Amino acid sequence: MFRAEQDLLQNLAELPENDSQRLAVEGLLHIAQAHNALARQIEELSRSDVTPEAVVVDPLVALATEFSAEGVKTPERYTAYWTNRWNILAPRAELTVEIAPCNYSQEELQQLHEDGWALIYRPEGVTREHLGVIHPHLQSWTVEPGNTLKNEQERTGWLVVKDSADSPHLDTTEAQLIQAIQEQGVHGMTVDTYIVFGEELHDRTGVYPDINTWSRLPGSRGGGRVVDARRLTGGRLCVDAAWAPADRYPTMGGRSEGVK
Repeated sequence: MFRAEQDLLQNLAELPENDSQRLAVEGLLHIAQAHNALARQIEELSRSDVTPEAVVVDPLVALATEFSAEGVKTPERYTAYWTNRWNILAPRAELTVEIAPCNYSQEELQQLHEDGWALIYRPEGVTREHLGVIHPHLQSWTVEPGNTLKNEQERTGWLVVKDSADSPHLDTTEAQLIQAIQEQGVHGMTVDTYIVFGEELHDRTGVYPDINTWSRLPGSRGGGRVVDARRLTGGRLCVDAAWAPADRYPTMGGRSEGVK
C-alpha cells in the first residue's frame, strides 16, 4: 500500500462519522486507490514480456483522471470535459450529441463541491436503450428495447448529483427519502441518470456506485413501484422493485438529481 493511501485511511479513521470532511477524504481515497492499482499494473507489466505498445489506456479514464487532477473547476472546463466525454461515448450508439455550455457560475460550482455534489451532463435524445449500447457491460433489463421501466419525468442537460459511491440517505423509508429529497430542492433520480453518473464516477475514481449499498431511485418505477438499484464490481446494473415503501436498512439509501 502506498503512503498516500495509508495516510488517507488513517485520516478517515480519525474523523467522526458526521464530519463534513469525510466525503472529501473518501473521494481522495478512491482516487489514490485507483492510481495505486494502475501503478501496480504498470509495475507488473514492466516485469513481463508485454511491450508498452500493448498497454491500452481507456480514453475515458485518461480524460477523467486529467479532469480530477486539475485544481479549480471552471464552467468552461466542465463544458470541455463533458463535450470530450460524449464525443467518445455517442458514436458507440451512432449518435451525435450537442453539449450546452455549463449554466453554473464559478461561485455556484464551488458551493456544489463544498456541499458534496457533482455536476454531470445527460444529453437530450440519448435514451436508456442507447446507454445500453454504449455500455454493454450493464446487462440490465432496463436498457433492453421495449422494457417496462417508466420515468416520472425526463430531465436532461446539466444535473447535480451527490458525488458519493455509497448511497446517501441510508436507513430511510421511501417516504422519509422523498421528504429529504424535497427539502433539498431536488428530485428523485432516474435509472438513466444513475447510469450516466455511475459510469463517470467509475472512470474518475475506479469505483462504481453502490457496490456496498442499495439506492432507491424515486424518479423511475417498475410495475408502479419505486425501483432500487446497485452496481456490481464488473459494472453490471441491478434494478428491481422489491422493496416495500416501509422497508429501511442501514445499507439502503436513495439518490436524487437536481436541475437548475
